[in-house]
Parts: sequence; structure tokens; C-alpha cells
Amino acid sequence: MKITLPDDQIVEILLRLPVRTLLRFKCVRKSWLFLISDPQFTKSHFDLAAAPTHRFLLTTFSAQVNSVDTEAPLHDDTVNVIFNIPPPSGFHEFQPWGFVLVGSCRGFLLLKYTFLRRLPTFAIWNPSTGLFKRIKDLPTYPHLCGIGYDSSTDDYVIVNVTIWNYNTMIQCFSWRTNTWSTSSWSSYESTVPYPCYHEIRHGLFINGALHWLVRSCYYNKPRVIIAYDTMKRILSEIPLPDDAAETTFYSLGVMRGCLCIYSKSRWPTMLEIEVWTQKEYKVQSSWTKSSFVLSHDYYDTTFIPICFTRKDEIWSVDCTQALLRFNDKGEQLERRVYEKMGPLMHREFVMYRESLLPLPIQAIEEEQEQQSLFHFSATKKGCDKKRSFF
Repeated sequence: MKITLPDDQIVEILLRLPVRTLLRFKCVRKSWLFLISDPQFTKSHFDLAAAPTHRFLLTTFSAQVNSVDTEAPLHDDTVNVIFNIPPPSGFHEFQPWGFVLVGSCRGFLLLKYTFLRRLPTFAIWNPSTGLFKRIKDLPTYPHLCGIGYDSSTDDYVIVNVTIWNYNTMIQCFSWRTNTWSTSSWSSYESTVPYPCYHEIRHGLFINGALHWLVRSCYYNKPRVIIAYDTMKRILSEIPLPDDAAETTFYSLGVMRGCLCIYSKSRWPTMLEIEVWTQKEYKVQSSWTKSSFVLSHDYYDTTFIPICFTRKDEIWSVDCTQALLRFNDKGEQLERRVYEKMGPLMHREFVMYRESLLPLPIQAIEEEQEQQSLFHFSATKKGCDKKRSFF
């Protein structure tokens, strides 16, 4: 006996499947191909995903990235993927090592390509769908940069911050308008009190803003977090915890959905990771301190904590080309050496969430093409508004 499910139930089932499963299901039926490719479906899938897949990217010297599932064992190669970095078209002088992972947002990665005798160029890339688009040439050299999302206009915003002689210029690229806009932010003294940077620093997108941990010229706050709101286009400061050691090197991260900073301290027989988490965004009194003491003998090894997972695990790398997982008690769970990663200082690490989302302009074009072919309504649970999928 053949059982046929109603179309709305099929949609509800598909909405809760992982991205990689849906990509395979595109080949099952033509109607599923158009459904899974529909911009409204991809947005609902991103919003409704019961267990979104977060992946960790490690770059190599061969224009490739290792994509590691953070919820799977490190040695489970069935869920890990190696991606080839798309080369920027029109630039023959591009070298395999001439790219950097600048950041991630809603499944999209921002790539920065470097060249000889010319400014870098940006490109946006969705590894899951293969979508790759180059962005207009940079107006100035980037010192701080990143990719964010403006929910009010459904637009992806690339932010480029240039600092020269304590003056800061902020340039934003809107994907919808395909243009760069320039704005400047100044303090009371008409200059921004941040020193110039020789290296490029990447922004962390959380709570609708890109964040960078920078040095300050003020003696009473040698370090500060600056946040650029991608919707309001406003730059602001977030002071570090009052009790944070001024001489300790900190890095930005996300823990349990909150902005955090973390550092490492070596002791004769152990390594301590100190974490400050801001429970309420931009509320100074909400900074909360916790620490992890790692049981393994990494006190004499170059060791960098790089991220925290949903299970409060600590992911780290060391100078032996290894990726390590620790639980919240500091016990080592796994260790895996990745070849061709190069020296520790040359590695780039990015966490991203898999998605089927298209870029806004692409979504509009695809929706116009599909509206003449299909029409289907599905209702999101708990929401009165119906979405037309095909």
C-alpha cells in the first residue's frame, strides 16, 4: 500500500533536516529541488533548524580548508569535508597561500585575497551551496574587518576599518546596493584613540554587531572591545571587566551565546584558561569569571584556545599541528594532527553554521523565476504568517 504524505507535512519534515541531507534530497524529485532552493524555504530552514550544524574550518598551505563537525569525533572522516578555496577570477598572480578567512555570518564566509603590489580584495562564499561572489575592490587597506548581517533590510554588510595616525575610517559594503559607503567616527577629541595595526584583525559577529578587541591609548583602559552595529551603523566601546588583568593577553569568543574574552596562564604543572562572559550584552556589571585547568602537560608548548562549543568544550591548537578537544573539567577528550597546516602563526580558524541561504540579490532573482512555476503554502508552527514556498 502506497502512502503519500500531504505536501505541508513534507515541508515540515524537510525544514528540520540537516543541510547536507537536503542537498542530497535535491536529486530525489524536481519539486523538492525547487522547494529546497526557494529563498523562503532556506530562510525558514535556517530559523527552524532543531539542531543546526556548526563546523570548524582550518586553513592549509594548499588553498584548502578542513571543515570539521564540532559535534562529531575528530577522527570521524565521514562527516569532515575538505573544501578547495575558490580562486578570485581575473587575478593570475594569486598564490595558494594568499587567502585569509576573515569571518563568518549565517553560513557565509568572508575571504580576503592578498596580492603583490595591490590592495587586497574580498569575496563571500557559502561552502555548503558553493555560492561564491567577489566584492568590489577595497577603497583602503583593512586593519579591522568582518562580515555582519542587517536584519532590518535582510542585507549582508562587509565592514572595513582603516586606522592611520589615530584616525579611524569605517567603510561598509552593502550587498543589496553593491556599493561601498564611507563614514567616520570620532571621539570627543575628534580622533579615535586606537593605535595603528600592522596585522589584520577579524571581527566577531554577535548581537547584531561586529566586535574587535583592540588596544587603547588611554592609560586607564589599555584594552577595550569596540563594536560596530551593522544596522545602526554606529561604533561603540565595551569596557573589559574591571578585575581583568591588564597585562594578560585576551582573545574574543562566544560562550553559551554570550560575548566572552579568554586568556591562558602557564603554571609549572598546568595550564589555566580564564574566561570572562558578559551575561547581559553591554552591561558592565554582568561580566562573570570562570576558569578551566587543563590536565594535560601543555604548560611548555605553544597552545592557543580558539573556541567554545555548545557543550562547553574547549577547542584548541598547538604547535604540533594538532587540534584538541577538552571538556569543561579540563580533561582532554581528543587530539588529532592535521598535516599541511603549516606553522601555528599562519593558521586561520573560523567557526560557521551550515546554511542554504542565498545572497539577497540572488534570492530575489530566484524567487521571481520560481513564482511563475510553483505555489505552495506552509505554516510555521507558532506563527500565523504563511510562507509561499512554490
